[in-house]
Amino acid sequence: MESLVLTIPQVRKIILEAAGLARKAQFGTGIEAVYRIIDHLGFVQLDTNYVVERAHHHVMAARIPDYQTE
Repeated sequence: MESLVLTIPQVRKIILEAAGLARKAQFGTGIEAVYRIIDHLGFVQLDTNYVVERAHHHVMAARIPDYQTE
């Protein structure tokens, strides 16, 4: 098997795309976008500590422009 050589910009692009952070509103907006993100990522971390904001809200708010916690 041949080695695959990637540049740092190529790797960055792959990682951002996979994380859902490559484009604004990559998954759309609203509740349907929340379902698409969960399906894409395969999980949501539920944090038992409430300091500033729950961890799963950070994941959604970083990817959905109009995300509302309620």
